[in-house]
Amino acid sequence: MDHLKAVSLCVESYNFSDNIWSAFETDALVLEDTTGTWICFRGTESTPKPTKKGWSNFFDVLKDIRIFPYKTILGWWAHKGFAKGAEAWVNKFINRINKYKPVYITGHSLGAAIAIQSIPLLKAKGVSVSEVVVFAEPASWYKGDDYLYRSLGIPTTSYLNSNDFIRAVVPWAKTGVYRTYLNPKGWLSLKAHSAKAYQHALTESVLQ
Repeated sequence: MDHLKAVSLCVESYNFSDNIWSAFETDALVLEDTTGTWICFRGTESTPKPTKKGWSNFFDVLKDIRIFPYKTILGWWAHKGFAKGAEAWVNKFINRINKYKPVYITGHSLGAAIAIQSIPLLKAKGVSVSEVVVFAEPASWYKGDDYLYRSLGIPTTSYLNSNDFIRAVVPWAKTGVYRTYLNPKGWLSLKAHSAKAYQHALTESVLQ
């Protein structure tokens, strides 16, 4: 999997596009090319925007703050907002995903957590996920159930800028896999959390 392409898709996912598939304001950029199907879950959009159906982006913030333990439909314990977002998206779009091509999953921030939570659901419904690469993933597994994610055996990389504030969020939870750190560790920063900051950091890492 091309990790630079993955982070580029994360940046692109914040632009509105006909290729954005949305369910309960869980948004993913979905593209097919010769290598397979790419699904990139978009992160939090905290600025409300008016639409014909009302105000959008409210549920992004709601998903972030629903930190209560939630027993998923597969019986695993997770961050309620992230897990419910993944369930809503997978249930709506499972029949639109091409199961005969490799599927690559990526995402940034809220989208990274939803991406990770979507993997067991997709696998249970017959989608063969080839690889997962996420950026700025908040911890989303509770009660030690992160080991169940690892037991799926799907190659997964979780990049974290060492000074990204997200490393301190939900301190009692665990990420799906151990994080791969970018940049020197420093004071916690909001700027280090942006998708573009990850694109720059990963590009610099590759060039070194």
